[in-house]
Amino acid sequence: MKKTKISLACLLVIPMSSFADSSWKAFDKDKDNALNLSEFAGYKAALYAELDMNEDGKWSRSEFVKGLRDIKGIDPHWLREKFKRFDKDDNRSLSLEEAENEIAKNFKWLDKDKSKTITQKEMPKRF
Repeated sequence: MKKTKISLACLLVIPMSSFADSSWKAFDKDKDNALNLSEFAGYKAALYAELDMNEDGKWSRSEFVKGLRDIKGIDPHWLREKFKRFDKDDNRSLSLEEAENEIAKNFKWLDKDKSKTITQKEMPKRF
């Protein structure tokens, strides 16, 4: 089985307002009304770029919680717990590697029919 490498290096070139200004479909590059792993990584990378408020290439717990609370209105307590699960080395920040791992896990979890794509039906409203 070939393993797809997700790269978030594009975070350095994504404008900070790109996630807020873009819809889910804007990341569907091949216009098949579904996101493959690469397209989904672009969708999530745009969100992570928005969360990196000091633009240091990693995400502190406060950036993660405040950013997602402000962008999506998600409960801060739940976000702190989620951050704790993502922060595998327990250093109170998410690295690119930790973010890439979570994107791959999210994709696998969302791809309910195992088609290697995520449709809008599979995508939760608050994701």
